[in-house]
Amino acid sequence: MGMTDVAQYFTAKTGDAVTAGSKASSNIIDLGRTKPQIGVGQLPLVLEIRTVVAAGGSGTVQFALRKSATQSGGALNGTVTQILLTPAMTKGSDSRIDTAGNYVMRVPLPYEADQQYLDIYAILTGSATITYEARIAEAPSDKHTQVMASNVGNP
Repeated sequence: MGMTDVAQYFTAKTGDAVTAGSKASSNIIDLGRTKPQIGVGQLPLVLEIRTVVAAGGSGTVQFALRKSATQSGGALNGTVTQILLTPAMTKGSDSRIDTAGNYVMRVPLPYEADQQYLDIYAILTGSATITYEARIAEAPSDKHTQVMASNVGNP
């Protein structure tokens, strides 16, 4: 994304730790409009969820993208609707959660994200734990490629 990070984070930049049960991300994203129109801009927005600290314990991990027209105190409230859900990933058999740095998900932001506020909801079963990062960012684009000696090569 060029030289400036224009991503908006659902989590702290160092990740959100979830140690038991289910937990909403530490931040919500305000899309800035009551009825945003996702997918009408030139550059698509991408939802990224990445493992910061590998899952521990045993059990499964899932992530949901949720939306709401209202929020209070930095949390979704009113009618909260789940619009995207990852498959359940089992600790010990899914490299997406077993290896730090791996992406759990990297997909275009769904057009169903049509309300002003979004969050990520982590759902853990058993004794599973995880620290993850989630953000909305611009999709990779050649318009933002930085030309440097290290990525151009010598003739």
